[in-house]
Amino acid sequence: TDPKVYLTDMDHSTNTIPMGEKDTVEASPDYNMLLHAGARYSVRITQFVLDASLDVAGGSALAFRIVDADASDCSEALDNRYVAGSWGSTAGATAVYTAVGVGMQLDVADPLEFMMGGAYKFCFTTNGNFNHGAQRAILPIKMKLQGVYDYESTGELRNRPYYCYLRKKAYYGYNTADGRYSSIDTSCRVWFGYSSTATVGFMLPYDGDRGSWSAEFELDSTDRSVVPRECGGVQPPADFICNAPEVPPGACNVGSRMILPSNVSERTVRIPAVAKTLEGPDFKARTVAACYCPGYLGCDDTSEFVQQVGLLHFYLTKICDPGAVGCLTDYTGVTPQYRFKVVVQCPTDACRTFHGTRLKVVQQHPDNDLPSWMSNSGCRLAQHGMIELPNGDKH
Repeated sequence: TDPKVYLTDMDHSTNTIPMGEKDTVEASPDYNMLLHAGARYSVRITQFVLDASLDVAGGSALAFRIVDADASDCSEALDNRYVAGSWGSTAGATAVYTAVGVGMQLDVADPLEFMMGGAYKFCFTTNGNFNHGAQRAILPIKMKLQGVYDYESTGELRNRPYYCYLRKKAYYGYNTADGRYSSIDTSCRVWFGYSSTATVGFMLPYDGDRGSWSAEFELDSTDRSVVPRECGGVQPPADFICNAPEVPPGACNVGSRMILPSNVSERTVRIPAVAKTLEGPDFKARTVAACYCPGYLGCDDTSEFVQQVGLLHFYLTKICDPGAVGCLTDYTGVTPQYRFKVVVQCPTDACRTFHGTRLKVVQQHPDNDLPSWMSNSGCRLAQHGMIELPNGDKH
Protein backbone atom coordinates (compact mmCIF):
# COMPACT_ATOMS: atom_id res chain seq x y z
CA THR A 1 0.00 0.00 0.00
CA ASP A 2 1.37 3.40 -0.96
CA PRO A 3 1.74 5.89 1.90
CA LYS A 4 -0.62 8.85 2.13
CA VAL A 5 0.59 12.37 2.91
CA TYR A 6 -1.54 14.94 4.73
CA LEU A 7 -0.39 18.56 4.78
CA THR A 8 -1.92 21.26 6.97
CA ASP A 9 -1.40 24.91 6.13
CA MET A 10 0.00 26.21 9.41
CA ASP A 11 -0.96 29.84 8.80
CA HIS A 12 -4.44 29.15 7.42
CA SER A 13 -5.56 26.14 9.46
CA THR A 14 -8.82 25.70 7.54
CA ASN A 15 -6.80 24.99 4.41
CA THR A 16 -6.15 21.29 5.22
CA ILE A 17 -6.13 18.91 2.27
CA PRO A 18 -5.32 15.20 2.17
CA MET A 19 -2.61 14.88 -0.45
CA GLY A 20 -2.39 11.12 -0.83
CA GLU A 21 -4.49 11.07 -4.01
CA LYS A 22 -4.60 13.28 -7.07
CA ASP A 23 -5.52 16.83 -6.10
CA THR A 24 -8.50 18.01 -8.14
CA VAL A 25 -6.93 21.45 -8.73
CA GLU A 26 -3.81 19.91 -10.28
CA ALA A 27 -4.22 19.54 -14.03
CA SER A 28 -1.19 17.31 -14.56
CA PRO A 29 -1.57 13.61 -13.70
CA ASP A 30 2.19 13.47 -13.09
CA TYR A 31 1.87 15.16 -9.67
CA ASN A 32 -0.01 14.18 -6.54
CA MET A 33 -0.28 17.64 -5.06
CA LEU A 34 -0.11 21.35 -5.86
CA LEU A 35 1.50 23.50 -3.16
CA HIS A 36 2.82 27.05 -2.86
CA ALA A 37 6.35 28.31 -2.24
CA GLY A 38 6.63 30.26 1.02
CA ALA A 39 3.62 28.63 2.70
CA ARG A 40 4.32 26.54 5.82
CA TYR A 41 2.89 23.04 6.08
CA SER A 42 2.80 20.49 8.87
CA VAL A 43 3.41 16.95 7.60
CA ARG A 44 1.69 13.70 8.56
CA ILE A 45 2.27 10.47 6.65
CA THR A 46 0.04 7.42 7.13
CA GLN A 47 0.08 3.84 5.84
CA PHE A 48 3.86 4.02 6.01
CA VAL A 49 5.22 0.48 5.71
CA LEU A 50 8.91 -0.45 5.80
CA ASP A 51 10.34 -3.57 4.28
CA ALA A 52 12.64 -5.83 6.30
CA SER A 53 15.79 -3.93 5.30
CA LEU A 54 14.52 -0.63 6.73
CA ASP A 55 14.24 -1.27 10.46
CA VAL A 56 12.98 1.78 12.31
CA ALA A 57 11.83 0.00 15.47
CA GLY A 58 15.41 -0.85 16.34
CA GLY A 59 16.13 2.67 17.56
CA SER A 60 17.48 4.18 14.31
CA ALA A 61 16.78 7.82 13.44
CA LEU A 62 13.89 8.32 11.00
CA ALA A 63 14.20 11.64 9.11
CA PHE A 64 13.02 13.27 5.89
CA ARG A 65 14.58 15.53 3.28
CA ILE A 66 13.45 16.83 -0.10
CA VAL A 67 14.76 15.79 -3.52
CA ASP A 68 14.01 16.94 -7.03
CA ALA A 69 11.08 15.12 -8.64
CA ASP A 70 13.45 13.50 -11.14
CA ALA A 71 15.99 12.38 -8.52
CA SER A 72 16.73 8.68 -8.30
CA ASP A 73 18.59 8.64 -5.00
CA CYS A 74 18.45 10.31 -1.58
CA SER A 75 22.03 11.50 -1.91
CA GLU A 76 20.65 14.19 -4.26
CA ALA A 77 18.77 15.88 -1.38
CA LEU A 78 18.32 19.65 -1.72
CA ASP A 79 19.72 22.32 0.62
CA ASN A 80 18.27 25.46 2.20
CA ARG A 81 18.17 27.32 -1.10
CA TYR A 82 15.20 25.11 -1.94
CA VAL A 83 13.60 24.21 1.39
CA ALA A 84 13.80 25.89 4.80
CA GLY A 85 14.96 24.69 8.19
CA SER A 86 15.88 21.11 9.00
CA TRP A 87 14.26 19.86 5.78
CA GLY A 88 17.25 21.32 3.93
CA SER A 89 19.87 20.36 6.50
CA THR A 90 22.30 17.44 6.39
CA ALA A 91 20.47 15.61 9.20
CA GLY A 92 16.99 16.21 7.79
CA ALA A 93 13.67 16.74 9.57
CA THR A 94 13.09 14.19 12.31
CA ALA A 95 9.82 12.23 12.32
CA VAL A 96 8.03 10.68 15.30
CA TYR A 97 6.29 7.40 14.48
CA THR A 98 3.31 5.59 15.94
CA ALA A 99 2.43 2.00 15.05
CA VAL A 100 -1.01 1.87 13.42
CA GLY A 101 -2.09 -1.59 12.25
CA VAL A 102 0.39 -3.01 9.77
CA GLY A 103 1.84 0.42 9.04
CA MET A 104 2.94 3.55 10.86
CA GLN A 105 1.81 7.12 11.26
CA LEU A 106 4.66 9.62 10.99
CA ASP A 107 4.53 13.20 12.23
CA VAL A 108 7.29 15.69 11.40
CA ALA A 109 7.74 18.40 14.02
CA ASP A 110 9.40 21.04 11.83
CA PRO A 111 7.26 22.94 9.30
CA LEU A 112 7.79 22.19 5.62
CA GLU A 113 8.45 25.43 3.71
CA PHE A 114 9.71 25.56 0.14
CA MET A 115 11.79 28.58 -0.81
CA MET A 116 11.11 28.39 -4.55
CA GLY A 117 8.80 26.82 -7.08
CA GLY A 118 9.56 23.48 -8.72
CA ALA A 119 8.78 19.79 -8.60
CA TYR A 120 9.86 17.70 -5.63
CA LYS A 121 9.59 14.38 -3.74
CA PHE A 122 10.06 13.18 -0.16
CA CYS A 123 13.13 11.14 0.72
CA PHE A 124 13.57 9.35 4.05
CA THR A 125 16.24 7.50 5.98
CA THR A 126 15.94 5.23 9.00
CA ASN A 127 19.52 5.63 10.23
CA GLY A 128 20.11 9.38 9.82
CA ASN A 129 22.27 8.99 6.70
CA PHE A 130 20.98 10.21 3.35
CA ASN A 131 24.20 9.77 1.40
CA HIS A 132 24.86 6.05 1.32
CA GLY A 133 23.68 2.69 2.61
CA ALA A 134 20.47 0.75 2.24
CA GLN A 135 18.52 2.56 4.97
CA ARG A 136 16.93 5.18 2.68
CA ALA A 137 14.25 5.45 -0.01
CA ILE A 138 12.15 7.96 -1.98
CA LEU A 139 8.39 8.11 -1.44
CA PRO A 140 6.30 7.69 -4.61
CA ILE A 141 4.54 11.04 -4.09
CA LYS A 142 5.33 14.09 -6.24
CA MET A 143 4.77 17.72 -5.30
CA LYS A 144 4.48 20.68 -7.64
CA LEU A 145 5.29 24.04 -6.04
CA GLN A 146 3.82 27.14 -7.61
CA GLY A 147 6.07 30.20 -7.31
CA VAL A 148 9.29 31.83 -8.50
CA TYR A 149 12.34 29.61 -8.94
CA ASP A 150 16.07 30.04 -9.59
CA TYR A 151 18.07 26.84 -9.98
CA GLU A 152 21.07 28.67 -11.47
CA SER A 153 22.32 31.07 -8.79
CA THR A 154 24.38 29.83 -5.87
CA GLY A 155 22.87 32.34 -3.43
CA GLU A 156 19.44 32.23 -1.86
CA LEU A 157 16.59 33.58 -3.97
CA ARG A 158 15.10 35.35 -0.93
CA ASN A 159 18.27 37.46 -0.53
CA ARG A 160 18.85 38.39 -4.18
CA PRO A 161 19.48 42.17 -4.14
CA TYR A 162 17.76 44.72 -6.37
CA TYR A 163 19.08 48.29 -6.44
CA CYS A 164 16.59 51.16 -6.50
CA TYR A 165 16.77 54.80 -5.47
CA LEU A 166 14.83 57.65 -3.88
CA ARG A 167 14.59 61.31 -4.86
CA LYS A 168 13.72 64.24 -2.67
CA LYS A 169 10.10 65.39 -3.15
CA ALA A 170 9.92 63.84 -6.62
CA TYR A 171 9.07 60.70 -8.51
CA TYR A 172 12.17 58.98 -9.82
CA GLY A 173 11.30 57.52 -13.21
CA TYR A 174 12.73 59.24 -16.29
CA ASN A 175 9.93 60.72 -18.41
CA THR A 176 10.92 60.66 -22.09
CA ALA A 177 8.08 63.04 -22.92
CA ASP A 178 9.47 66.00 -20.98
CA GLY A 179 13.08 64.89 -20.41
CA ARG A 180 12.71 65.08 -16.65
CA TYR A 181 12.61 62.63 -13.76
CA SER A 182 8.87 63.04 -13.27
CA SER A 183 7.58 59.66 -14.38
CA ILE A 184 5.95 57.06 -12.14
CA ASP A 185 7.30 54.25 -14.37
CA THR A 186 10.45 53.33 -12.49
CA SER A 187 13.65 51.38 -12.95
CA CYS A 188 12.99 49.41 -9.75
CA ARG A 189 12.02 45.98 -11.06
CA VAL A 190 12.15 42.47 -9.65
CA TRP A 191 13.44 40.44 -12.55
CA PHE A 192 13.54 36.68 -13.16
CA GLY A 193 14.79 36.81 -16.74
CA TYR A 194 18.53 36.80 -15.99
CA SER A 195 18.91 33.36 -17.55
CA SER A 196 18.16 32.45 -21.17
CA THR A 197 17.34 28.90 -20.06
CA ALA A 198 14.39 27.51 -18.15
CA THR A 199 16.35 27.50 -14.88
CA VAL A 200 14.87 30.83 -13.72
CA GLY A 201 11.27 32.07 -13.87
CA PHE A 202 7.70 31.54 -12.71
CA MET A 203 6.41 28.03 -12.09
CA LEU A 204 3.31 27.82 -14.25
CA PRO A 205 0.45 28.42 -14.05
CA TYR A 206 0.97 31.96 -12.75
CA ASP A 207 -2.29 33.61 -13.87
CA GLY A 208 -3.37 34.48 -10.32
CA ASP A 209 0.09 35.42 -9.03
CA ARG A 210 0.97 38.87 -7.71
CA GLY A 211 4.04 40.74 -6.46
CA SER A 212 4.38 43.19 -3.59
CA TRP A 213 6.82 44.18 -0.83
CA SER A 214 7.16 43.95 2.95
CA ALA A 215 7.20 46.46 5.77
CA GLU A 216 10.40 48.47 6.05
CA PHE A 217 13.51 46.84 7.54
CA GLU A 218 15.05 48.53 10.58
CA LEU A 219 18.41 48.69 12.33
CA ASP A 220 18.72 47.52 15.91
CA SER A 221 19.34 50.53 18.16
CA THR A 222 22.00 48.67 20.15
CA ASP A 223 24.28 46.86 17.70
CA ARG A 224 22.97 48.30 14.37
CA SER A 225 22.17 44.82 13.08
CA VAL A 226 19.43 44.54 10.45
CA VAL A 227 15.94 43.72 11.72
CA PRO A 228 14.14 42.21 8.69
CA ARG A 229 10.42 42.19 8.04
CA GLU A 230 8.86 39.00 6.76
CA CYS A 231 6.75 38.56 3.66
CA GLY A 232 3.23 37.46 4.53
CA GLY A 233 3.49 39.06 7.97
CA VAL A 234 0.92 41.06 9.88
CA GLN A 235 2.56 44.39 9.01
CA PRO A 236 1.33 46.03 5.78
CA PRO A 237 3.72 46.90 2.91
CA ALA A 238 5.82 50.01 3.54
CA ASP A 239 3.85 53.11 2.53
CA PHE A 240 6.78 55.13 1.13
CA ILE A 241 6.16 53.19 -2.12
CA CYS A 242 3.06 54.19 -4.06
CA ASN A 243 0.25 51.87 -4.99
CA ALA A 244 -0.11 50.20 -8.39
CA PRO A 245 -1.19 50.26 -11.14
CA GLU A 246 0.68 53.37 -12.17
CA VAL A 247 -1.42 56.23 -10.94
CA PRO A 248 -1.51 59.92 -11.89
CA PRO A 249 0.89 62.16 -9.95
CA GLY A 250 -0.67 63.19 -6.64
CA ALA A 251 -2.71 59.97 -6.31
CA CYS A 252 -0.06 57.79 -4.69
CA ASN A 253 -2.57 56.11 -2.36
CA VAL A 254 -4.98 55.11 -5.15
CA GLY A 255 -4.85 51.58 -6.52
CA SER A 256 -3.32 48.45 -5.03
CA ARG A 257 0.00 47.23 -3.65
CA MET A 258 -0.59 43.83 -5.25
CA ILE A 259 1.04 43.86 -8.68
CA LEU A 260 0.45 41.57 -11.62
CA PRO A 261 3.76 40.31 -13.14
CA SER A 262 4.43 41.77 -16.59
CA ASN A 263 4.29 38.50 -18.56
CA VAL A 264 5.89 35.07 -18.69
CA SER A 265 8.58 36.04 -21.22
CA GLU A 266 9.69 39.27 -19.47
CA ARG A 267 9.50 37.60 -16.04
CA THR A 268 9.38 40.94 -14.22
CA VAL A 269 7.45 42.58 -11.39
CA ARG A 270 7.58 46.37 -11.80
CA ILE A 271 7.70 48.16 -8.44
CA PRO A 272 5.67 51.42 -8.39
CA ALA A 273 7.11 54.88 -7.79
CA VAL A 274 8.18 56.15 -4.41
CA ALA A 275 6.05 58.94 -2.96
CA LYS A 276 7.12 62.41 -4.09
CA THR A 277 6.65 63.87 -0.60
CA LEU A 278 9.86 62.57 1.00
CA GLU A 279 11.96 65.22 2.75
CA GLY A 280 13.57 65.88 6.11
CA PRO A 281 13.72 62.74 8.31
CA ASP A 282 11.54 60.82 5.83
CA PHE A 283 14.13 61.28 3.08
CA LYS A 284 16.32 58.34 4.05
CA ALA A 285 17.60 55.13 2.48
CA ARG A 286 15.40 52.10 3.03
CA THR A 287 15.17 48.34 2.50
CA VAL A 288 12.12 46.12 2.04
CA ALA A 289 11.70 42.50 1.01
CA ALA A 290 10.33 41.69 -2.44
CA CYS A 291 7.30 39.47 -1.82
CA TYR A 292 5.37 37.16 -4.10
CA CYS A 293 1.99 35.46 -3.91
CA PRO A 294 2.28 32.20 -5.89
CA GLY A 295 -1.43 31.73 -6.60
CA TYR A 296 -1.92 31.22 -2.87
CA LEU A 297 -5.54 31.47 -1.75
CA GLY A 298 -6.80 34.66 -3.48
CA CYS A 299 -3.65 36.83 -3.64
CA ASP A 300 -5.84 39.61 -2.27
CA ASP A 301 -4.43 39.94 1.25
CA THR A 302 -0.97 40.83 2.55
CA SER A 303 -0.75 37.55 4.47
CA GLU A 304 -0.88 35.60 1.18
CA PHE A 305 2.36 37.09 -0.22
CA VAL A 306 4.38 34.36 1.47
CA GLN A 307 7.35 33.83 -0.88
CA GLN A 308 10.30 36.21 -0.41
CA VAL A 309 12.03 36.59 -3.77
CA GLY A 310 14.62 39.28 -3.09
CA LEU A 311 15.59 42.47 -1.30
CA LEU A 312 14.76 45.95 -2.59
CA HIS A 313 17.48 48.41 -1.53
CA PHE A 314 16.53 52.07 -1.99
CA TYR A 315 19.62 54.29 -2.06
CA LEU A 316 19.72 58.08 -2.21
CA THR A 317 22.18 60.91 -2.71
CA LYS A 318 22.22 64.26 -0.98
CA ILE A 319 23.77 67.47 -2.30
CA CYS A 320 25.51 69.48 0.41
CA ASP A 321 27.87 72.40 0.95
CA PRO A 322 31.45 71.20 0.39
CA GLY A 323 32.45 71.78 4.03
CA ALA A 324 29.25 70.45 5.61
CA VAL A 325 29.66 67.72 8.22
CA GLY A 326 26.97 65.03 8.13
CA CYS A 327 25.01 66.75 5.36
CA LEU A 328 22.31 67.84 7.79
CA THR A 329 21.16 70.46 5.28
CA ASP A 330 20.77 69.17 1.73
CA TYR A 331 19.62 70.66 -1.56
CA THR A 332 17.76 69.47 -4.64
CA GLY A 333 20.36 70.82 -7.10
CA VAL A 334 23.36 73.07 -7.69
CA THR A 335 24.21 76.01 -9.90
CA PRO A 336 27.20 76.17 -12.29
CA GLN A 337 30.62 77.10 -10.91
CA TYR A 338 29.57 76.25 -7.35
CA ARG A 339 31.46 73.61 -5.42
CA PHE A 340 29.31 70.93 -3.78
CA LYS A 341 29.56 67.56 -2.06
CA VAL A 342 27.61 64.40 -2.94
CA VAL A 343 26.77 62.07 -0.06
CA VAL A 344 25.48 58.57 -0.86
CA GLN A 345 23.23 57.10 1.81
CA CYS A 346 23.06 53.31 1.90
CA PRO A 347 20.08 51.30 3.14
CA THR A 348 20.64 48.88 6.06
CA ASP A 349 23.77 46.81 5.24
CA ALA A 350 23.62 47.16 1.43
CA CYS A 351 26.89 49.04 0.90
CA ARG A 352 30.22 47.30 0.60
CA THR A 353 33.05 48.43 2.84
CA PHE A 354 36.02 47.89 0.50
CA HIS A 355 37.70 50.84 -1.20
CA GLY A 356 36.66 49.98 -4.75
CA THR A 357 33.32 51.80 -4.47
CA ARG A 358 33.01 54.67 -6.96
CA LEU A 359 30.51 57.38 -7.92
CA LYS A 360 30.12 59.25 -11.20
CA VAL A 361 27.84 62.04 -12.35
CA VAL A 362 26.37 61.47 -15.81
CA GLN A 363 23.98 63.20 -18.16
CA GLN A 364 20.23 62.70 -17.84
CA HIS A 365 19.18 60.15 -20.44
CA PRO A 366 16.52 57.41 -20.54
CA ASP A 367 19.18 54.71 -20.95
CA ASN A 368 20.98 55.91 -17.82
CA ASP A 369 17.89 55.23 -15.75
CA LEU A 370 17.47 51.60 -16.79
CA PRO A 371 18.26 48.76 -14.34
CA SER A 372 21.89 47.66 -14.46
CA TRP A 373 20.92 44.14 -15.58
CA MET A 374 19.36 45.40 -18.85
CA SER A 375 21.62 45.10 -21.88
CA ASN A 376 20.92 48.69 -22.98
CA SER A 377 21.52 50.22 -19.55
CA GLY A 378 23.74 53.25 -20.21
CA CYS A 379 25.12 54.15 -16.80
CA ARG A 380 28.03 51.71 -16.81
CA LEU A 381 29.47 53.22 -20.04
CA ALA A 382 28.31 56.83 -19.62
CA GLN A 383 31.14 59.33 -19.19
CA HIS A 384 31.53 61.10 -15.89
CA GLY A 385 30.95 64.86 -16.02
CA MET A 386 30.28 64.96 -19.77
CA ILE A 387 27.29 66.64 -21.42
CA GLU A 388 26.40 65.84 -25.04
CA LEU A 389 24.87 68.78 -26.91
CA PRO A 390 22.16 68.37 -29.58
CA ASN A 391 24.84 68.74 -32.31
CA GLY A 392 26.83 65.81 -30.86
CA ASP A 393 29.56 67.89 -29.21
CA LYS A 394 30.60 66.79 -25.72
CA HIS A 395 31.68 69.17 -22.95
